[in-house]
Amino acid sequence: MHDMTRQKLEDLIGALVAIDSELSERELLGEVRYARRQLERLELYAVADYRLSGASWQNVADQLVMTRQGAHQKFGPRGVDDLPYDLLA
Repeated sequence: MHDMTRQKLEDLIGALVAIDSELSERELLGEVRYARRQLERLELYAVADYRLSGASWQNVADQLVMTRQGAHQKFGPRGVDDLPYDLLA
């Protein structure tokens, strides 16, 4: 991962931690759930983009530190393979 991207992610996490004091425990959990969904969506589109570039399921698995079968199960049929790829452009 590029240092600049990593720093932006660290800054984002820092900002989320800072709002902790402004939210109730219930509200914070809701925000964490929302952030997780957005990260999962980003992961899905990153995998789709990587696959479009010619990466194999093994390449995807290696990057996500999982098995090829696990990557295909998580992102394959009814996942990455069914995304409207024009949204990635």
